[in-house]
Amino acid sequence: FALASLANDAERDVVRALLRGLSDAWLVLPSVGLHTADRDRELDVVLVHQQFGVIDLEVKAHRVVIERGEWCFGARRQRFDVPPPEQAKGNAYALRDLLRTHLSHLPHLQVNWAIALPNTERVDGALPPDVVADQLVLAPDLDDLTGAIEVIGTLGYTTYDLTADDVAWIVAVLRPDAEFVWDPNARMARARQVLDDLCDTQVRILAELDVNPRVVATGDAGTGKTRLAVRWTRNAVTRQERV
Repeated sequence: FALASLANDAERDVVRALLRGLSDAWLVLPSVGLHTADRDRELDVVLVHQQFGVIDLEVKAHRVVIERGEWCFGARRQRFDVPPPEQAKGNAYALRDLLRTHLSHLPHLQVNWAIALPNTERVDGALPPDVVADQLVLAPDLDDLTGAIEVIGTLGYTTYDLTADDVAWIVAVLRPDAEFVWDPNARMARARQVLDDLCDTQVRILAELDVNPRVVATGDAGTGKTRLAVRWTRNAVTRQERV
């Protein structure tokens, strides 16, 4: 899927964070279009997992506040034409009904929903009674999405686990143009590729560290910053440099 085709930077940032932060047991489907009886809909991101089910994640680029129960954005406190929870619930229910129609053996399938606010550090104002804090994915959550998304998958109705065939059918309904084959070995191959890429990056950075006396290294938790510093220090000690 070409991320450049997404509507805005906020959606791209959220999708990248999902791909980076979630385990490969999750499927991330951006920009899912639905044709329903009342109108056409577009779901920003649909997540699918065998254990945590199906989640609709709607992305809002605005910095959001809640004033007297109204969802507002911007310095002038403009009201949304459609409140984000209302949009998310409507899309989630439409997706649920579509999947139940195509997957008749899953008559009780539920679709949980949440709102991603990648440019909002915190939401000022009291949440309305039909929304809980766990249904908001804020900017700080993007650094470690696993916990936040798994909690969303357990909200509301409980569902039975999906089989590998169920996941394949869901993908076939939502992405009929995708060639999808459930292959556990693909996960191992992908993990190996990620590790190889990480090693190549570290080696390249180490080479640059030998040239530059002062370097700034940034990265998410677990990407190897400490290991890189230790490796650099050992190399410097070997060369009898002052460290």
